[in-house]
Amino acid sequence: MIKLIQNALTIRKGSVNFMDQNGVVIGFNPRPDGNPLSFYVYSRNGDLVDTGDTFIEQYLDGVPYHFGNDGHIIKHGVTSEEEDKLIITLVPDDGGDPLTLQIVCMNSLYYTANFVLSDKDRVAFRKPSRPTDAESARDWQLAEINHAMDELVHAREQVSKALADLDLIKQKLLAR
Repeated sequence: MIKLIQNALTIRKGSVNFMDQNGVVIGFNPRPDGNPLSFYVYSRNGDLVDTGDTFIEQYLDGVPYHFGNDGHIIKHGVTSEEEDKLIITLVPDDGGDPLTLQIVCMNSLYYTANFVLSDKDRVAFRKPSRPTDAESARDWQLAEINHAMDELVHAREQVSKALADLDLIKQKLLAR
């Protein structure tokens, strides 16, 4: 599964980062002129796949595919009217035919990365399957609430540390 990875910094910078369950990241930093990225998806036989007129963030977020190992950029000279493109295979998670994703690069800075995901990180890529019986559904909801609370505690710890660092800087400035 591919997920859109966002936080306050990426939103402020206008970055777009996609990660699959294998830890492969494809990102653009920043979006060209703040405009949406143009993209095309093709089937194995070269037919254009209908993406429902969605933005790439909506199309790729949660799609049951992962990035192939064949990503490359086609770069055209400044005299060409052709667009520079990042081309990568989208491999289905459950088998089936792969798709080809072409993202028009324009003037954005394209980058990739590979991360090793912990078991906790991999949970974010699991498809949530809601249980059918009431007791299991309650347990599932409690687990989801506990997970959200753990993330909130972690965020609070980060904010507290940042506030303590800022207070220390303030004290040093006032002491001058």
